[in-house]
Amino acid sequence: MVKIIPVQTDRHHRDLSGAERVMKRRWRPVIGRYFTKNLTVEKLKETLIEANVDPDNFLVMKHENFIVYQYKDKPLIALNIKDGQFYTTQQMIESHGLDYVQQQAYIITEIFKKQGLSPAVRGKAIFIR
Repeated sequence: MVKIIPVQTDRHHRDLSGAERVMKRRWRPVIGRYFTKNLTVEKLKETLIEANVDPDNFLVMKHENFIVYQYKDKPLIALNIKDGQFYTTQQMIESHGLDYVQQQAYIITEIFKKQGLSPAVRGKAIFIR
């Protein structure tokens, strides 16, 4: 498993002048965690449904110390319950690209933050020409 960081990538962000630039924004863990210690499969499912994610479009299951999440046709994200970090497989990175995998972790973190399940802090936007 490969540790990943939740990063929002917006390839079509327009700055104040109207110029299109790539914008990246990382989440920073608080006390080393992106999500709370008490996260369970059931709580994750409830949270996703409350965020209007169609339950027919995602898979959530427990595997050892991980809660594995995968949205239909998107990269698999594994949430390590012990360390509060996100992981994926090398194969997911190779087939979808690191930016896309990080974007999936970013989406989950956004949902967690809105539902009070993440102590993480959103970082500043960084613009790439």
